[in-house]
Amino acid sequence: MAILKIARMGHPVLLRPAAPVEEPTAPEVRRLVADMLETMQDAPGTGLAAPQVHVPLRVVIFTVSPERARREGGAAVPLTVLVNPEIEPLGAERSLGWEACLSVPELAGLVPRWSRIRYRGFDLDGERVEREAEGFHARVVQHECDHLDGLLYPQRMENLKDLVFTSELKHWGGRAPSDGAQETRGVMTEQEAIAAQRRELMEAALPHVAFDGWSEQALVAGARDLALSPAEARNLFPDGARELLELFSAELDRRMLEEMERQPLAEMRVRDKVALGVRTRLELLEPYREEVQRGLSFLALPPNALLGSKLVWRTVDAIWYAAGDTGHAATWDFLDRRIGDVLKVGGRLGKSIQRALDAPSSLFGRRSRLRPRV
Repeated sequence: MAILKIARMGHPVLLRPAAPVEEPTAPEVRRLVADMLETMQDAPGTGLAAPQVHVPLRVVIFTVSPERARREGGAAVPLTVLVNPEIEPLGAERSLGWEACLSVPELAGLVPRWSRIRYRGFDLDGERVEREAEGFHARVVQHECDHLDGLLYPQRMENLKDLVFTSELKHWGGRAPSDGAQETRGVMTEQEAIAAQRRELMEAALPHVAFDGWSEQALVAGARDLALSPAEARNLFPDGARELLELFSAELDRRMLEEMERQPLAEMRVRDKVALGVRTRLELLEPYREEVQRGLSFLALPPNALLGSKLVWRTVDAIWYAAGDTGHAATWDFLDRRIGDVLKVGGRLGKSIQRALDAPSSLFGRRSRLRPRV
């Protein structure tokens, strides 16, 4: 067996239909499948099609582990080899779900798929395989078989706003950028399940941050409260406290945008929208004064200075785009103005947060919608 090179989006082998296999039981087909299996496990991946390893034949392999099946809310699927597969939709229902691909690295997208299908093909012994599938099982089969017709999942997407870097998807909690995607999504995907676990662990760690700071101890203590092992906590947050704090900031940014969207932004001036964003962001910090104090101390350390700048930039950028100040995005004047504004806000934000934290709670005007600590 050998680990094969995976073709990436743009390679001609992924753009053309694959040829049928004349003899499924041929030794060269069995060797190909053995190499595909080793390649898929090394990647790692859930499925692999022969064109992805530069072999333009109609062969796919896939599996759904018991652990993955639990996360997706379906049944486990043993390793399956399909030669010359065919797919038949069962009903008209379709669902949206996040998909990623070894041939489209570091990206993910919301893709519509048939909710229920029947698929058939041949195994390596020439025996006919026929099954019905639904949910994640059906999605995996459709995704892999698309490769045999020269299709990649971005070509199936309805809205390219929902084509995102997986790092950003993780940062924003597995939520789709486009409007309305939440209501039409189907079964929770792996990315969404991991994002939900990360948010849950972040919430559990917050009470410990008040005592232990943004640290490994707070992360492990939060995991203990959820009956997770330290290893599981580190798998969810490989970068430890830095990544935990980054998710906390992203969650506040997201809730800030939700609060702003509830206001009549179309009737407001840009400066009033920006003021609304800053005020809302500060209000959301109110129940977390000790955590924010600890965060400012953490970000003041030289190794964390870049992270502090990154978090400030993301918050400022979110406020500006929510304010709709994009009419001159293509001009140098606008760029100069944005840089100047970011520098002003970035230089003063820490002091502003500190003053807000030291002020009486009546300053904050309205009650935060974030769940306060208990």
